[in-house]
Amino acid sequence: MKKDELMKIVEEFKQKYLNTEQGKKHLEAYTKEREEVRRIFNEIKEKKERGEDITELVLDYLLPIKRESIAPAGVKTIEAYYKRSGESLSEKDLVKLADAVFTLINDLVNNPDNLDRQKEIIKTFVTSPYSKGLQTGIISSVLFFLEPKYLLINSKTVDTVRFISQKFMPQEIRLSTSLEEYIDNNAKLKNFLEELSKEIPEFKDFHVFDMFCHWMCDKNLGGYARMFIYVPHEEREAIEVAQTTDDPKVLEELYKQHKEKPRVVKVIVNNPYCPSNIKRDYLDYILKNYLRAYRARLRAYITDWDDLLDAMEICLEVWNPPREVAPIPEIDLEDPRMREIFETLQNHKQIILYGPPGTSKTYYAKALALAIANDQNNIEFVQFHPSYSYEDFVEGIFPQVNEETGQITFKVEDKIFKKLCKEAERNPDKNYVLIIDEINRADLSKVFGEIFSALEYRKEVVRLLYSGEDFSIPTNLYIIGTMNTLDKSTVDIDFALMRRFKFFEIGPDKEVLRKILKENGVENDLIEKIVDVFEKIQEFYPLGHAYFKDVKSKQDLKLLWEHQLSFLLKEYFGDLKKDVYERIKEIYWRGLELED
Repeated sequence: MKKDELMKIVEEFKQKYLNTEQGKKHLEAYTKEREEVRRIFNEIKEKKERGEDITELVLDYLLPIKRESIAPAGVKTIEAYYKRSGESLSEKDLVKLADAVFTLINDLVNNPDNLDRQKEIIKTFVTSPYSKGLQTGIISSVLFFLEPKYLLINSKTVDTVRFISQKFMPQEIRLSTSLEEYIDNNAKLKNFLEELSKEIPEFKDFHVFDMFCHWMCDKNLGGYARMFIYVPHEEREAIEVAQTTDDPKVLEELYKQHKEKPRVVKVIVNNPYCPSNIKRDYLDYILKNYLRAYRARLRAYITDWDDLLDAMEICLEVWNPPREVAPIPEIDLEDPRMREIFETLQNHKQIILYGPPGTSKTYYAKALALAIANDQNNIEFVQFHPSYSYEDFVEGIFPQVNEETGQITFKVEDKIFKKLCKEAERNPDKNYVLIIDEINRADLSKVFGEIFSALEYRKEVVRLLYSGEDFSIPTNLYIIGTMNTLDKSTVDIDFALMRRFKFFEIGPDKEVLRKILKENGVENDLIEKIVDVFEKIQEFYPLGHAYFKDVKSKQDLKLLWEHQLSFLLKEYFGDLKKDVYERIKEIYWRGLELED
């Protein structure tokens, strides 16, 4: 085990979560939930003995659906939970399901030490018509509070154990959220914790470890366990992940890999966190690859089959939902250009990526930041605008109302740049990155103030305006700016600032365009026509390749022109250069063979 690296993560967890007020409340919640679950369970047993209906009490409150829980199901009703698996339940089904769930939990609680009997009990439930969709995340969150020998295992547990074992142990340990495998996974997790607690005694308390799993998987907290997306190859495991994840990025990656497996896709699109662009893409995929193929066979039964499909295709072309999930930032450090930018950032500490809109400057900035920091939590993002000031960026004096006396006092408050510098100083072994998007849209002399000179000499101390503190920028803080060179509302950058940054031009790239279109499933002939038109337009206007990120068909190209490019180019060329606009329009429409 690489003890030192793991210990740093655990120490961060203790300082930033476990020992905070938020962490203490989380720890107290386990005791409260245990009392609540046991009270509900005893009430259900009494009602069942009296022959009363237990359906609502079991499905809404014994299961973590409507009651407050540390590990909630993430849906408002049990029907919605089942819908994730593409199942629907009638009123009679709900009554039988409640009885089956209670029997499962009651039998397991009464057999805490007999492994063979436990497996038999679960097998009986799993093979019944009512088990579909219920996995360990929802069942173990009940068992754990009734009988601590049954550990809580959900997707956060799975991801955290995989991360720790991959990074810090000789062999990777894979748990599963499959209910059928729960007993084996429970034993596996106990062995894992027994080994881990030799190094981290706090994890002898499962409550603390479960809190750690939550912290490791929450992107707003530690987030380490979900920094890199794991996509299972096996269909059964992919279905399990699709049922339990609440991360749209995971669903996108699952969809990309398992697009040809309807059973997996059914679960993905039923997940409430599924982005709408996945659903649109899948309908398009089915139309082109399946429905068209049945034309000859179905024409005999449906005389207007072709018209039906054409109508569907038109609807899909018009329905172009926005991307709800940003692509995962990634750069190729084997590319000499990217390598040069990356090494300059490492050595010089601050760079600016400049170029026309739509050339992926912000994307590259995020990818470079991740390559430098190796941790999404050590990256801050801010976008400058004309009203942005020193008081927004470094520090300012702000009023505060005393709740007891009602008097107003004024206090110096640290802002994003100063806060990040302080955090970097506290953790000299980590790298931190500040991304300043649209850096030239603010008056930079006013925003940076006296820290202007500290940008050039990292160890040079300056005195801050309001607090009077001595301040310097730590050497483990990196700054990446992006600059739109065509924005008429931007402020000119003075020569003093130019001297403090290294500048790299990011221009329109036909190879990046070609890659985008291939990933979107555009046919090769159309890709080459788009690339040819794209290159010709560059002679008149530096059109960015990112404008084409949602293009999948000719209809998308038509919509792109009518609702985005036309307005953009008219604004840029104005009435004085209307002939240039008309020339670009002709190149676009004729080159792509579009029809009005």
